[in-house]
Amino acid sequence: MCLNRVSSRLTYFYRWIIPSAIVTFNLGLIIATLFFLPPKHLDLYLAFIPFSLASSSIVLFFLVKLRNVFFDEDELFISFSSSKKVRVKLKDVTGVKRYFLYFYQIKFQEFGLEKSVLVLPKFTEEIISIGLMEVESIKKLKLAIKNKNKK
Repeated sequence: MCLNRVSSRLTYFYRWIIPSAIVTFNLGLIIATLFFLPPKHLDLYLAFIPFSLASSSIVLFFLVKLRNVFFDEDELFISFSSSKKVRVKLKDVTGVKRYFLYFYQIKFQEFGLEKSVLVLPKFTEEIISIGLMEVESIKKLKLAIKNKNKK
């Protein structure tokens, strides 16, 4: 049984470290502007808060949803956390498509419900494809799904 990695090895970094750093940076900027901005420039502070909160929200929306994904000839392995890992038969995978820029969405059926996960493929594949072409790991996954559905 040979596992093929779909997601980047840096998924943990993208999922936890980058959002934490961005939220901490934005909170630090809000606090710094609150204490060090002269009162006559309060309108700048009030304009800065929504921008800071919006940028943090966008980052959190995409990056915290990332998952580690592997597959073999029969199953897709999805790691939701260090303790929760799910196996999905390839025949239950209903779709793999580009979600946003470099992000891909994998949809699957579990207990009659359609679920999905976000994946950020290997960074080296993304650099080569420049976001225009489909990356090799996604192509392999689609081919495995197609072959499994033929049987």
